[in-house]
Amino acid sequence: REHESKSNSASSGTGGGGTNSSSSSSSANANASHCYGQCNCIIDQIFTGMLQSDVVCQACNGVSTTFDPFWDISLDLGETTTHGGVTPKTLIDCLERYTRAEHLGSAAKIKCSTCKSYQESTKQFSLRTLPSVVSFHLKRFEHSALIDRKISSFIQFPVEFDMTPFMSEKKNAYGDFRFSLYAVVNHVGTIDTGHYTAFVRHQKDTWVKCDDHVITMASLNQVLESEGYLLFYHKNILEYE
Repeated sequence: REHESKSNSASSGTGGGGTNSSSSSSSANANASHCYGQCNCIIDQIFTGMLQSDVVCQACNGVSTTFDPFWDISLDLGETTTHGGVTPKTLIDCLERYTRAEHLGSAAKIKCSTCKSYQESTKQFSLRTLPSVVSFHLKRFEHSALIDRKISSFIQFPVEFDMTPFMSEKKNAYGDFRFSLYAVVNHVGTIDTGHYTAFVRHQKDTWVKCDDHVITMASLNQVLESEGYLLFYHKNILEYE
């Protein structure tokens, strides 16, 4: 699932074929309709959201906006090369880093559709629309030329949180963007071998642990203290008793 990462997703928005910022709303609707209309299966109905990518020319401030569907959001856990090499400690930290503007550098100049020349730029991701269930993929398996390893650092995640700060149009956002934790998939082992288990909310305040065919009761503390590999959150409008 590493192909869903931010770095690879970013490549889809670096070309000159993005929409002009003045027509971003209509383009977003057109793109969303096209992507959502491709499949009407239950997976797409529940898990598909829309990611917005804004590339800003550093010479003229022209904005190129593109939209891509997503089925999960892959979040880096390692140290960054910017901002003091900060390592995320919480799910919110990961999302803030994911949606932070990133300078692409002189080696990744793009041809600006406004000033018609290759310029340095910044890229920023935001969430245009959210699905009924958001799946967060914590990238615990790191592959590089020097080392392959599993990142086992603890990432704190909330029972409930508001996604509004990460939306594309925060001021004009409408609707309820509060989400509640529904399930957590955990991996026990190394990068080469291991075993998967899951915590699932059975009722409003009841959790169970799924370990192959063995199903046992679990406490909320057990869930929140687990390592976390996949985190599933559902919209609060889907809450049940």
